[in-house]
Amino acid sequence: MAINHHPSLTISFFFVAVLLCLQQVTARNICDICDYKQLCRGAVRGATTAYVASQKSMEALRAQIVKRKVVIAMAGHNKYTNQCIESYDNAMDMLKQSMDALKTRDTGSLMSYLSATLSSFTNCDDAYAQDNKKSPFAVSNLVLIDMASNSLALSSLIH
Repeated sequence: MAINHHPSLTISFFFVAVLLCLQQVTARNICDICDYKQLCRGAVRGATTAYVASQKSMEALRAQIVKRKVVIAMAGHNKYTNQCIESYDNAMDMLKQSMDALKTRDTGSLMSYLSATLSSFTNCDDAYAQDNKKSPFAVSNLVLIDMASNSLALSSLIH
């Protein structure tokens, strides 16, 4: 008895296998689009799609904002720290809007809200700069800016 091969079935199976391999994404290669790759890899570990990577990146950013707000609150209340807390609250609001836009795949709103999130962190440093002072939170704000930048880059992969 001869085995009957179906070339079209074999080719179809081959293309399905290739597509499955191409969809396997790792944190290492999904973060190649980001300027701050190491920071990205730590945030999106285990993500296999741009959607999940974006989600994880924004969740990591949210967690860092919460931690930074505690540090600022412990520094005491004055016009500078009050401005920083207000800026971080604004960043949290914009980040929540970003996460909502991600859920609905509204990429235009997602990118706009993430951009607004990013700019919120500079407002904290600007409060000090207006009085010719250096913000004691400048380094941590830079990390938050870098994380927001990575979130923007990852979100640009969503279609």
